[in-house]
Amino acid sequence: MSEYQYYEFHTIDRALTQEERAEINTWSSRSTASATSVSFEYSYGSFSKDPEKVVLKYFDAMLYIANWGARQIIFRFPEALVEFDELKKYRYDDGNEYECGIHIKRKGNYILLIIRDHEEDGLGWIEENDSLVDMLPLRSNIIQGDYRVLYLAWLHFLSVSGENEEVEKDEEFLEIQEPPVPANFGRPNKALDTLVDFFEMDSDLIKIAKQGSSEVPKVANTNWRYLLTQLSEKEKTAFLMQLIEGDIHVAHALKKRLVSLKPQKKQSSKNRRSRGEVLALIEDIK
Repeated sequence: MSEYQYYEFHTIDRALTQEERAEINTWSSRSTASATSVSFEYSYGSFSKDPEKVVLKYFDAMLYIANWGARQIIFRFPEALVEFDELKKYRYDDGNEYECGIHIKRKGNYILLIIRDHEEDGLGWIEENDSLVDMLPLRSNIIQGDYRVLYLAWLHFLSVSGENEEVEKDEEFLEIQEPPVPANFGRPNKALDTLVDFFEMDSDLIKIAKQGSSEVPKVANTNWRYLLTQLSEKEKTAFLMQLIEGDIHVAHALKKRLVSLKPQKKQSSKNRRSRGEVLALIEDIK
């Protein structure tokens, strides 16, 4: 079987300019960029650009898959819209940014989330699909503080690590606490299901997540009008000026600020499980 690689890039916050599309179209004679996306396929050779740099300059999301087993998702976030320190709690990279795992990087005014995996036995026949389109809502979820995708990916990589006999003897590794378990794992989420399928995660891992997860009211129950009254006149004016000046992120930024004014119920560290305890639960379910 010949090798096969597929790259797909998408914008979310804005459309590509004509100049940007013209530049992107020079990268391959077989691909044409639309206003919001472009894809590249290779049976021989490879992509000539650095995918991370391409995302940083032009796009908000990327999917990569190769039939020898490599899979990767990248999301780009404006730094002001996410909590970098909160995202870092879900990092799973053992200090090597090029290995499989969850990587959180600060690059200029952006934060990159990279989920990278590799199936040793390869993936066999691959066909182009709409996986990235279906997963795009995950980016908005993270901006709104919904970290279910991060925790589930963390569980996946912990489960993979647990298959290593050396890990079973590494007490320091096993004693590290799990990251905070996000709420609402009991609710259906198509984007999250698509990610589980893309990375071929064990669906039973959601059962582990549910055990430590709580249910909270939907955002629709939030009294936004009341929260707006809690902003100072200076803040209100600043947000209005951003709107007038055409800031495409002002709605996210305002909602993030309003959510920060709500009383937050955080998971107690006393209730959080160790990696060893979570691995034991995974083994029990298996």
